[in-house]
This record gives sequence, structure tokens and C-alpha cells, in this order.
Amino acid sequence: MEIIRAEHVSYEYRSKYQITQALSDVSCSFQTGLMYSIIGKSGSGKSTFLSLLAGMELPTSGKILVENKDMSLINRDEYRMTDSSGG
Repeated sequence: MEIIRAEHVSYEYRSKYQITQALSDVSCSFQTGLMYSIIGKSGSGKSTFLSLLAGMELPTSGKILVENKDMSLINRDEYRMTDSSGG
């Protein structure tokens, strides 16, 4: 069963003086019961992507769906406190 899906996710860090593209057009899905690795060079956006999946931030563009619900429309505080162990 697919639990999380990223669709064309991009993320930019913005400061007063510059914009840094951390992720660009990432699409993937994660299924219950499988183990995944996110690999890449330093500075490639791995931690940013995990923060987006955890609901700490929202993508600049694209969307993240959790059990087919758009992350931007759910209560992310409750999502982060959810017990995903099934217990």
C-alpha cells in the first residue's frame, strides 16, 4: 500500500539576497513494509526532502500526499505526532 507520494516536488531556500534551489521536480512514492534509502552527494537536498516528507516544511511547488491527502491541507502537527508503528 502506498503511504507517501511526492509529485513534482521542488523547494527553494530564500534569503534577502539569493534563492537556492534545494530540490527540483522530485517524484517518488513509498509503500508500507518496505525500506528505502535516500542517497546523494553533500548538499544535494536529502535532508530537505526528508524534512518535507516529515511535514516540517511545505514544497515550493509540487505536492506531497500522505495516504492520498495533500500535506498542505492536513494538520501537520498531528501528522508528525502520529504513531506509524501500527500500535
